[in-house]
Amino acid sequence: IAGLQSSIGEASDMLSNISLGLKMDICNTMPLGLRLTMIPLDANDNIIEDIEIDDLVIRAGSGGKILDENGALSADAVPQKFSFAITSKSGDISSLDKLAMTIEATSNSTTGSGGLESAQGLKISNLVFEVSGDIEFK
Repeated sequence: IAGLQSSIGEASDMLSNISLGLKMDICNTMPLGLRLTMIPLDANDNIIEDIEIDDLVIRAGSGGKILDENGALSADAVPQKFSFAITSKSGDISSLDKLAMTIEATSNSTTGSGGLESAQGLKISNLVFEVSGDIEFK
């Protein structure tokens, strides 16, 4: 997710007490629990240590297909809804420009009796970035 600095910069001129949030739906049909980590980066791809984002734990899927024959989500792809806050220890988020996303397994083995198959997958959709704060008229 890139280009956040320009959006935040425009809003920060009129807002104080800015808070950021991110919402998304994640469908996981792999029989494997996953952890999604967001890494806050500035415009030069440096990690911003001051900004904290909690990891998301994605529960293991059923082992079914992610897509049906028509390319739509299959009945096995049940969305999990996630929402989390992006916070800064200092209260300054103006340097945030990108969020790098990593996904890793939370276990060394799959759940149930099945293994991983090529038809299984992970789909992230309905990604919404929220900026809120107190409006200041100057």
